[in-house]
Amino acid sequence: MAETEAAPRDTHELLGALDAKLAQNPDMDALRNSPEFQQLIAHLQSDPAARNQVISQFLHASGTDLGNTLSEILAMSGGVEVMPELKDAASQLLRDGNDEQRLNALQLIGGAAGNDPKLRSQVIDMLHKVADSDPRLASAAISSLNRQGVSTRTEHQDVIRAVSPLAASADPEVRRNSLQVLTQWTGKDQSTLEIFTKAARDSDTGVRNLAVSALGNGSFSYENVRDSLLAVLQNPSEDLKVQAAAQQALSSFPLDEQALKIYQEYMASVKTEGGSPSGAFN
Repeated sequence: MAETEAAPRDTHELLGALDAKLAQNPDMDALRNSPEFQQLIAHLQSDPAARNQVISQFLHASGTDLGNTLSEILAMSGGVEVMPELKDAASQLLRDGNDEQRLNALQLIGGAAGNDPKLRSQVIDMLHKVADSDPRLASAAISSLNRQGVSTRTEHQDVIRAVSPLAASADPEVRRNSLQVLTQWTGKDQSTLEIFTKAARDSDTGVRNLAVSALGNGSFSYENVRDSLLAVLQNPSEDLKVQAAAQQALSSFPLDEQALKIYQEYMASVKTEGGSPSGAFN
């Protein structure tokens, strides 16, 4: 009962109590489950004045432990999609902030940059600057574009030009995020096919899985993806999930005689080993 009576009530008190908790270096899961964290989320959802107060405090503290925590609270409350007033704050930090502040801004944006021309332009500009120097920022920036909004052909091409080179990044998370965006934003062009074909041989399992799934999603012709998908099935050391993605992709194509033989041998081996293929060839 004493803890309930001592619990802070208004937004100002909650912010002060949260800052005090952060000074104790708490476990983050415990912090997220704390009354202060949860009550701030409730205030944001029900009180416009509380929103303004939290956003103001976030801008003041962005890049610090408190700022990082407030950006998470704001993001969990819907970010810029639910609170349009956050767009100016995010835009300001992308333009003028340090790396930590930009990460906060990207957390607020979530996947909304694909739908907002101004934010999308700022994210793309930042990508050009940090592509090779900061994998954390690059990954977060790419993820914010991971939603296809209504945009012109020129805007599509701007995203593709910014993201495509990052499919060859030294950082596997950057490569994975790049492929996720390219899967949504690109069509059947040869350059994209080459990116996915190369990625199907990547050293990272997650990258290979994304690439194989993209090759089989119907955007490319059977002739263009045949050899890459069959190579996955024939590789005895390949990850089972990647092979399952290749098998599923091939099951949607009218296979030629040689490909059908390889496919059937793979299906027989899966049954022999007690696996569970994701589909069957018709």
